[in-house]
Amino acid sequence: MLDEAAQPLCIEVDERLLEGQEIKGVQSWFSLINYYGRVAAAYRACLDLFAINNKKKLLHLRYRAIEVAIWKEMNWIFIFSDSLSIIRKPIQLYAQSKEQTSIVREYVAGLMYEIAPLGNLMPRQMNDLHAILNRHSQHFAFREGRDNDTPYFVDLARSISPIRWREGLPGGRTFRYFGVGLAYSHLVTLFKEYKKSATLPEWLTPIDEEEDHEAFLSMMRTVCATGPPNHQAASTNAKPSAAPCRLRMAFAMCVP
Repeated sequence: MLDEAAQPLCIEVDERLLEGQEIKGVQSWFSLINYYGRVAAAYRACLDLFAINNKKKLLHLRYRAIEVAIWKEMNWIFIFSDSLSIIRKPIQLYAQSKEQTSIVREYVAGLMYEIAPLGNLMPRQMNDLHAILNRHSQHFAFREGRDNDTPYFVDLARSISPIRWREGLPGGRTFRYFGVGLAYSHLVTLFKEYKKSATLPEWLTPIDEEEDHEAFLSMMRTVCATGPPNHQAASTNAKPSAAPCRLRMAFAMCVP
């Protein structure tokens, strides 16, 4: 958890804070106040983004539009957290969970979900997509400057969804650029393992119907076939399927 490593020092400082009935070290008091304030802000921000992403997913499951207020809230949380330099602090949101996340991971996962062609997906596939993006969010590229790994961008100053970068578009200090990045190799691995065993990892809902099996397999083929040029050598066995699939281009826009 975020404050686990710091706890021994915090306890030591806290124990030495008082001398009799008086505060012994004012500087120590300020340090603890600042530290716990940042911890509280980090947990709140990360949990807020986690909740917002799940709300967005549920709206998409019913093919509902994402309100402007949601993008405004997400961007405000990120800007505020970035000003405290806490966006990359590892956080374990729930004690029973073994997975860690961070503010930037939750934020970018929310962005990546929006650039997928969700209108082409059925609810089950949207749910799987959401889980896959969250699982690999630590490997997505997210930068202040654009490069070959970041073909999409979001403007923190505007309450609009992210879009693909096009030559000639103006940049700005409020722009953040992102893309699938190193997560692509993990998606290829997921595809190959499922193709071999037809067994999904435990963090995905099991597939029982043959139609869903073929749909998921075709979706992962699309991921591998449309990946970035520098990764395509790793997916020589991933050829697009000619079979009809409800997940047409499911990840196509998620991969640069």
